[in-house]
Amino acid sequence: MKRLTTLASTPCYSRRAVLIGTAAAPFGVRAGESNLRAVIKMNGETFSFEASQADDLGAFTSPAGFIQSCGRATHPRIPLTVFFRPDEATDRVEVVFELGRLWSGRPQNLGAYGVEILRGQERLASIEVPRHFWFSRWRWQSAARPVTAKIASLQLDGLIPPLDRSVADFSARKLDPGKAERYQIMGLAGLMPNMSATGERPDIGLVTEHQARFLCTQATDALATLRAQAEAAGTIPWHQRDERTNAPVDLDLHAEMSWYGGRNVGKPQIAVTETGIGIDSAHQPALAYVPYLLTGDPYHLEDLQFAANFNRGSLPPPYRLSIPQPRAFAWSVRTLAQAATVTPERVPQWLLPAAYFRRDLERTRAWFEKEYVDNQDPLRRIFRATDNLSDARDEGDRAPGGTWVSPWQHEFIGAVFGWLVLMGFESWRKAFMWQLGGTLARTSGLSGWSRSYPSPYRLLVKSDKSASTAVSWHEAWRLTSARANWQESNDFADGDPMSGIFARGALVLGVRLGVKEAEEPLQWLTAQLRRRQAVVPYKWRLTAA
Repeated sequence: MKRLTTLASTPCYSRRAVLIGTAAAPFGVRAGESNLRAVIKMNGETFSFEASQADDLGAFTSPAGFIQSCGRATHPRIPLTVFFRPDEATDRVEVVFELGRLWSGRPQNLGAYGVEILRGQERLASIEVPRHFWFSRWRWQSAARPVTAKIASLQLDGLIPPLDRSVADFSARKLDPGKAERYQIMGLAGLMPNMSATGERPDIGLVTEHQARFLCTQATDALATLRAQAEAAGTIPWHQRDERTNAPVDLDLHAEMSWYGGRNVGKPQIAVTETGIGIDSAHQPALAYVPYLLTGDPYHLEDLQFAANFNRGSLPPPYRLSIPQPRAFAWSVRTLAQAATVTPERVPQWLLPAAYFRRDLERTRAWFEKEYVDNQDPLRRIFRATDNLSDARDEGDRAPGGTWVSPWQHEFIGAVFGWLVLMGFESWRKAFMWQLGGTLARTSGLSGWSRSYPSPYRLLVKSDKSASTAVSWHEAWRLTSARANWQESNDFADGDPMSGIFARGALVLGVRLGVKEAEEPLQWLTAQLRRRQAVVPYKWRLTAA
């Protein structure tokens, strides 16, 4: 990691800048909140959770300048965990309600219940919870954390993508931001309940569309929505916390553990239950990273860790290092790198340390180089494809089964890898250059592939599934264009401009990282998108300047 450059008034995310302290005193005494409690009324019964009886899990010193304590309280007759989290130097109070157990209890969603949060005789809040999903959580906070980061400084340090509101604004048409979303307990604030639903969506990308629009414009409605969706990350049932350690479960220690599809592939197999929310790494939104950068709120850092861990634990152990889909790999590496970047070296009990995520990221890099970058099979060496041809379904005459790859998904990997290098993970440059090679071949007009289709939905590398893989870009163009009835041209011809927008994103990262060969293709593709008056989402308005 490079050393981060920040302004004095900006949170510093250098790992050495965040020091964590704990104390031996009981939680309530140390935090000055011994009279804080939460009373839950459910099904005619009352359950009281007392801060004075809570286990002290240590304090988090935020890069935003506050110190937040954490006490954990449980009740023997209900599988809820209540975390009392007061600030140590102010009267701000936060209480987190989390449902789920790894090692005990039967997975069960809870119905409606009522909560009263009290400080002595003072009622701080009275809340009606409509339902609560297993492995989900929500919180009450007396005040939202303010935005303290400077966006320009975050971009300078590579912590956010190089976005610019004026770049790639190729159309007089304006994007409709829609209404500002609001968060309700166990709600999703506009997120797709079934993540596996296909199509370009505002919540998929390096960052979400609302996050990107705020980073570009500082619009208040965009900030409101990114905050709402950050809270909605608590609704998603990916909070596999180890109640023995109080942190997200350590999958290095429990290497055979899995919650894959409810099937018996893990040792242990972690049972889940139906919630109506379908989690899919191939469409995973980045909900918590930007909110944490902006506010230094550890609630978001926790959600980032849970999301990164979920991607790993949702695969069977033998397939942890694999690429089920290129886009799933892209977004999983994105989330993992985000956690490795902003997690402190030393953390309180309720978080995993930076070393945990850095190990996994480095393990992934070494594996990727061996299996893909150094692989001499034409599919890897020439086409820079991470697809598994055996998984390419039969789509009729235009794309027979076992013959095609998906370059538009490769652009996601290229953009993620490029961002990793900007973040300071220089060891990922080799993987980035390898992946960018495919984009350059499809956009330069020099490889034998016509750049009229720079990032097609399907690119054929075989005539049929039993045939040998093509050994040149010209051969792949001939196979693909013959079935799709494409004509060779120097003009962008794809009916969906998003394919070009994705390719442009990878090229921008190449230019920013000093790849001279990317300059002309980027200029050409940018001019073509302008000619087409393409409407570019904020999350893809990347600047090479």
